[in-house]
Amino acid sequence: MVSAVLAMKAIVMHARRTVLIPLIAIGFIVLLPAIIPVAIVLNLLQKFRMRKAAKTFKCIKCGRELGIASLHRADHVWSNYVRELTRNDPGVRLRLLRSVHAICLGCNTWYRFHKKDRLFVVEEPWPSGERAP
Repeated sequence: MVSAVLAMKAIVMHARRTVLIPLIAIGFIVLLPAIIPVAIVLNLLQKFRMRKAAKTFKCIKCGRELGIASLHRADHVWSNYVRELTRNDPGVRLRLLRSVHAICLGCNTWYRFHKKDRLFVVEEPWPSGERAP
């Protein structure tokens, strides 16, 4: 009697798994046309907020306004870093968290953008020849 109940529970659990996974896949496919535009809008909104903050934020060390050029400089440094990583380890899948969003053009102070407060926080530069944390 007990073994029949356990066998029935196993059959039910297997049926749930075989039905649940296709339902999740179908739901994802149905929602994909809404997910992609939302992701694009959120990314553009984040860039807008970062540019707006960079235009008004003054460097803590030299007092110079960061501006959009500091964002471009950080983009350049980050893309070079990622390019170096992929060149050194070509078969590895990377899961990176970007830690530099702006670099002051006057004194090379590195900044990370804090999304919640919408301001820049000083970030320690990576030592040359070492990987970013």
